[in-house]
Amino acid sequence: MATNLDYASISNQVYSFYKKLEMKSLQEYISIIRPDDNGTFVAYVPAIPSCHAWGRTPDEALNELACVFEMIKEEYEEEGRLLPSEVEIMTVSA
Repeated sequence: MATNLDYASISNQVYSFYKKLEMKSLQEYISIIRPDDNGTFVAYVPAIPSCHAWGRTPDEALNELACVFEMIKEEYEEEGRLLPSEVEIMTVSA
């Protein structure tokens, strides 16, 4: 029995399905917030280069980080790249 399959359409549907599966959120990453020398706070995601922000309060820094994360996520999606995997964080006493 002959079928008339549109392989390009099926391929796009499969691609879209997997893209949705790999979509990550900021909550899936470790975020670090620390005070800075000038009285502000810095927030960053160690697993994602350049995903960092600052604010006058820890909450403001985290809100800014969420915006930066979304911009980076869009950029990765447009380029067809996956977001990096999480990294392992260790605490070391000096």
